Amino acid sequence: MKKVLYTFIILSAILGVLAGCGGDSGQAGFGSGDAVPSACGLLEEADVSAAANTSETITESGSDAEDGLFSSCFWQAEESGGNLGLNIWASGSASEGWATEFVKAQAQGGTEQGVDIQPVAGVGDEAYIFLEGNFGSLWWRKDNNYVIALSVIGLEISEEALIELAQKID
Repeated sequence: MKKVLYTFIILSAILGVLAGCGGDSGQAGFGSGDAVPSACGLLEEADVSAAANTSETITESGSDAEDGLFSSCFWQAEESGGNLGLNIWASGSASEGWATEFVKAQAQGGTEQGVDIQPVAGVGDEAYIFLEGNFGSLWWRKDNNYVIALSVIGLEISEEALIELAQKID
């Protein structure tokens, strides 16, 4: 059960790396046309350190698709290897379809592969979270133009802290 969800998060990270082969879009937020803002410009390393309540050194790496329809950024703890990933898809991107379908499936409620998925208020137009220990994701739609995912692997981030990070991005 967890294996399927872990695979899903890893797949989103891989798609992020594969889709992001261009340079920095130079944008620091949403609202500038249809292009996705650079994910790395939406959070600071200090934000991730504070959310994870860690003194480990956090490093950032990311990429943006040349077509402006996708951006990803990953913040990794150097000692433990735990990370937080941020992926943003614009409407019309190649991967946006499955990301939107994931959000729609969560709207139907319940449990996905044995992990309790809950709606989240105060983030985007529609948001869902599953978090179990140091593993999980928060997905949301923004203005019907973007699907955004924050994924945690190996970092101890509370549900409240993950929601606060999402609110900073949103």
